[in-house]
Amino acid sequence: MRPVTLDTDATFSRHNLPERDDDDTDSTSTRPPPHLSTAMQRWWLAVVRENSLSRDQARLLLVTAAANSWDRAEQAREIVAQEGTVIVTPGTTKAHPLLEVERASRTLFLKAVKQLGI
Repeated sequence: MRPVTLDTDATFSRHNLPERDDDDTDSTSTRPPPHLSTAMQRWWLAVVRENSLSRDQARLLLVTAAANSWDRAEQAREIVAQEGTVIVTPGTTKAHPLLEVERASRTLFLKAVKQLGI
């Protein structure tokens, strides 16, 4: 594991988030995280623009968490679709472990969306 270095000169808001420059908070400059799927990047951008969230860092994190959860659920769903919903080993048959990942991720998505009020 790599050691973690902390930026001791960083300024943090009351939500313990790095403060953003005013130039960087315009909704036209707000960009979805690049690690999200294309579909979730479009969703993220639509939610941020339609709800004027570009200046609300806490809500931006919540939108990102929701998008991450949806992508994770979709990844799990795709693998389960390929591998099947059950895992058969000598002497046992059990539900595919990624079914739980999919369920938990969808639940987190729905909770985030509810908390955002969208």
